[in-house]
Amino acid sequence: MYLFMGTAIVIMYTGCPVWLGLFTTDAGVLSIGVAMMRYLLPYYILYVPSGVFFSTLRGLGDSLRPTIITFLCVCVLRIAWVAFVFPAYPTIEALLFCFPVSWTVTAVTYPFYYAWYIKNHRVTLRFPPQRW
Repeated sequence: MYLFMGTAIVIMYTGCPVWLGLFTTDAGVLSIGVAMMRYLLPYYILYVPSGVFFSTLRGLGDSLRPTIITFLCVCVLRIAWVAFVFPAYPTIEALLFCFPVSWTVTAVTYPFYYAWYIKNHRVTLRFPPQRW
């Protein structure tokens, strides 16, 4: 997963002027878009654990609590960031930084919930999985 994500990040990072050029030819928009992409793309690797844990827990039959965790760590945290942090530091970088912050908080929260879920639901993980 990390190898694929790393490859995609490198391709998007190096080719972002070309990718954005598919949508606009305005030099100002391209400049801002390239800057934003190059700022955020290195942090995308932080998103991988969240997706893995969210999908794993859904596969184990728990979808409500992972949805609530994602909602709180991503949506609510970003709204709080815009309401409290951004006014103190009103720059585009400060605004964009709420994405890696929310991805990091989510990626750190999920392993704790996953461990709690496995312990309290007596989940037995079988490797390799049993065939039906």
